[in-house]
Amino acid sequence: MLGTAPSPEALAAADAACFPDAWDAAHYRALCGNRSVETWLLQQPDGAAVALLCLQRVGDEVEVYRIGVVPGQRRRGWAQWLLQCLQAQGCRRVWLEVRAGNAAARRLYRQVGFVETGRRRAYYRDPVEDAVRYRWAPAATT
Repeated sequence: MLGTAPSPEALAAADAACFPDAWDAAHYRALCGNRSVETWLLQQPDGAAVALLCLQRVGDEVEVYRIGVVPGQRRRGWAQWLLQCLQAQGCRRVWLEVRAGNAAARRLYRQVGFVETGRRRAYYRDPVEDAVRYRWAPAATT
């Protein structure tokens, strides 16, 4: 379920479960101070985190900062569902980037209609890796 705005601590805990380079509560607190930033936390009825989405919306364009699914919930369609919810909100364009070596995420992004638009060389650290940039736009606005 998606509910009220999640706390920075809940977001940081979900982030730590999803990513080795987790963002802490202070990072989320700073992001949440920006009115154009949205954080979504998908939770089980008992409150356990399933997935998170952090984005910045400017007009009808969105930049996805973070999307992740906790390990025990992966490959169940949660990330796809979150992206489809975002696309259904009438966004003109959605941008995101991902590690070049993250084949599962790249496959998902292509499946939901994202197209590769470029790379940022050696963008990620630990290990050093390129970022692959993706864009989604409805066919009428590409």
